[in-house]
Amino acid sequence: MNMNLLHNYARLVVRVGVNLQREQILVINAPIECAEFARAIAKEAFAAGAHDVVVSWNDEQLAHIRYAGGKKALFTEFPEWRRAFYEDYAAQGAAFVSIAARDPEIFGDIDPEKLKLANQAAGAALMEYRERLMNNRNTWCVVSVPTKGWAKKVFPELAEDEAVARLWCEIYKTVRVGEGIDTVKAWQEHIAFLHKADVGDNRLAKGYRKVNVAYFTNTTSIDVPVKKVWDGPAVEDVTIHLERALFELSEEDKLDEAYVRENATWHKIGLTTKLTRSDFVAASEKEYLIEDFNKSLPMYATDPADGQIKRAVYRLTEDNTSDAYRASYERVDESGKTIEGSANEVGAIFIDAASGTLVVKNSVVAENTASIAAVKQLLGRSWLDTDAFDFTLEAVGKAEYKEDGSFKAVVETTEIPMPEATTARASKETTIVDTEGKLEHLARFGEIEYSVEDLVYDPTDGHMQGDFFYKIREVVPAEGEGIEGITYSTKESMVHVKVRENRTDNLTVQIAYDETDTGDISTGTQFTPVFTNVYNSTNEAKIFVVKQLVGREWTDEEFTFVIEPVSGKKGDGTEIKAEDMPVPKSNTTVAGPDKSTALGDNQHNAEFDHITFALNDLAVDPADGVTKGEFTYEVKEVIPNDTGDITYTKETHKVKVLATSNGNGEISTSISWDGRPVGDFVPVYVNRVDITKLGVTKNWIGDTEEDRPEKLAVKLQSKVGE
Repeated sequence: MNMNLLHNYARLVVRVGVNLQREQILVINAPIECAEFARAIAKEAFAAGAHDVVVSWNDEQLAHIRYAGGKKALFTEFPEWRRAFYEDYAAQGAAFVSIAARDPEIFGDIDPEKLKLANQAAGAALMEYRERLMNNRNTWCVVSVPTKGWAKKVFPELAEDEAVARLWCEIYKTVRVGEGIDTVKAWQEHIAFLHKADVGDNRLAKGYRKVNVAYFTNTTSIDVPVKKVWDGPAVEDVTIHLERALFELSEEDKLDEAYVRENATWHKIGLTTKLTRSDFVAASEKEYLIEDFNKSLPMYATDPADGQIKRAVYRLTEDNTSDAYRASYERVDESGKTIEGSANEVGAIFIDAASGTLVVKNSVVAENTASIAAVKQLLGRSWLDTDAFDFTLEAVGKAEYKEDGSFKAVVETTEIPMPEATTARASKETTIVDTEGKLEHLARFGEIEYSVEDLVYDPTDGHMQGDFFYKIREVVPAEGEGIEGITYSTKESMVHVKVRENRTDNLTVQIAYDETDTGDISTGTQFTPVFTNVYNSTNEAKIFVVKQLVGREWTDEEFTFVIEPVSGKKGDGTEIKAEDMPVPKSNTTVAGPDKSTALGDNQHNAEFDHITFALNDLAVDPADGVTKGEFTYEVKEVIPNDTGDITYTKETHKVKVLATSNGNGEISTSISWDGRPVGDFVPVYVNRVDITKLGVTKNWIGDTEEDRPEKLAVKLQSKVGE
């Protein structure tokens, strides 16, 4: 063996293959037959400044004994210490060199099921380690040196020693190792050429991080056709991957979809690309054939875990970044027809050219509903079983947005999501209890269904958005067709439904009523709008006084009285100013000689116009729950400037009217005077004739003046009431 060439080869592995850095750890996976070469690599590693060199030895002869003698259950196990060995060193940033020198037929007589179980156990246990290597988080290199078994398979016509020597020559020639050659410099020049020419590992020109690898495999390469499809609007940027699984060469004839799904251990190997939603929005169709990361992929690759050449199979997957859509996979043939048995929700598998095109389809599933409602309030009486009030929901329009996604204006259109029924009714059957324990009568429209299809893209936050506007009105019956006595609400309430996609399968829906700024939902209220109808309940109070004339018969005299409001108070304690109180049409009345008002004892009734009390004049008394109000007035007689022979009564009386609602649309009133009980007293205004001012004339008949006395006494008697 030429030790000089051997050390040049070892130096190439250290300086170029893994580009070992000072103070970096080097891990070597080596068959015991390759101990001489492993020692040479270790020596060169320490010369390059390695912190440490660790060797993991393997012996395929001993492995054969184990496979032959062990039970199948043994090969479902993988030692924890071995998993920790690789993962711990990988976490420390170690570089890994695997020496591949297996006899390709050594396991030909071993049960394939045992090999499969062992590969699955190792794949599962070393998944993190393998993904670090496949994604180039740690530098790694696979190299080969001759073994007797391998050399005899390549050169069966030669003697064993000659075959090994010949295979050494072929390897040295391939890796540019030779007498008088600066091997490291030769490789650096070759790598520069690959960068410039964009040949060899095509990923070097596609932005992937370069790894210095010297490995020798079958050079057969394949293109993996990949297509992306959106079923519905493209709602997110997505990242897709081609993962790889490696199978023993002895399994190659078994590879079909079912076998691969059952036995593969998949690894991400840096074959990835990001597709922005704008690629699909700008396209006339929602299909995208990808041609940037899936070309010239090796059908055979070296497993960095054990350095063995294996059959590569690929799987298309997509990162799940949003629940707003569901990813599904299939393979299609040249006509675009789905290949039977390929549809699934895990990934699309590519084995060879017969696999067709791998397709990942995103189906938009995000949706949600909104339920718009109105509260009906009835004032004036309690709800009756027959009461029913109808409402309509009208489409107003939807938001138009600026280029940055901010609100621009409301565009009038009826082409927005609507409930199945655009009318709703409030009745006793729709009674609910609100958060304060009060009864409300709700008119609720049917659910409005929203989906991502209804939304547009907001470039600012990368989500879909939609703003929809509606109007609620109460149906006001034509004159004579509604409920008698009720004044219907003519209010209109604007409704804003804000819908946002948020990377879940449930769209975010907000409802605001009666915004002051259409573009700002925060200026509205979340409270359901209240439409108030009033039952016009009224009652009348009649106030009168009694007028009595004393001193003579009532002839044609008339006496005027005036009533003035003083103060009022609703049941809840709200004070009512005098100018806001109910008053009669005329605030004066007259007591006169009309016989229809005569009461006896020379008395006549003086009645004011009625005073009308309505429900809005009253309020609920929290103490007893009764809707009521108290109203106080002053009554006095108007004294003329010329009183003649009558002395007027200068009295002022206060009258209180208590108005009460029974809750069923009826108002009752009671009247009391001067703080006395109701019905106990009615004021009597007494005017008297001044008899000291009566003139008396004496007429003499039938005698002479001489017979007349000088003085005459006159007796005056009064008789009143006849």
